[in-house]
Amino acid sequence: RMESLTAIRALKQKSGFCLLREEDQTRQTIPTLRSFERRARWFLYTPWLARILRLFIAPSVARNAAAALLLRPLVERGACTYRLHILEKPAI
Repeated sequence: RMESLTAIRALKQKSGFCLLREEDQTRQTIPTLRSFERRARWFLYTPWLARILRLFIAPSVARNAAAALLLRPLVERGACTYRLHILEKPAI
């Protein structure tokens, strides 16, 4: 599930966690997203093979193929980012 950065920061503050470090990992994810995109194209543009594979994979995997096809362009255009948040719960 995608959340806005503002909502995540508010949730961290509300939960009592302290932010130790936050890093933008978006650029590092692009090669993986390209790999996902290639696999999704193969799955979505080979209908006969997709029909066969659907017999063996969960429906959620098939639905994720469409997301994998769209995610790289969205990330490269700045519509979404990948962030690393390292949090600490203060001792009581």
